[in-house]
Amino acid sequence: MTNINTLDPETADLVSAAFAKSWQFVRTDPELGHDNTDAMRIRLSRHLESLAKYGERDLVVREEL
Repeated sequence: MTNINTLDPETADLVSAAFAKSWQFVRTDPELGHDNTDAMRIRLSRHLESLAKYGERDLVVREEL
């Protein structure tokens, strides 16, 4: 995976778990699997890290009346 040191420890653990689970799918999928597995691992890692840093969160927005 890429450098996840910029994430808090709990988020870094979640990203690592998401990577491990996602990679099992990606590496066996006939459409995604190809000879350049290192490049695909890096892409997946970067996408997951980006989602963790900048992605949508499950926030509850309360409107005041």
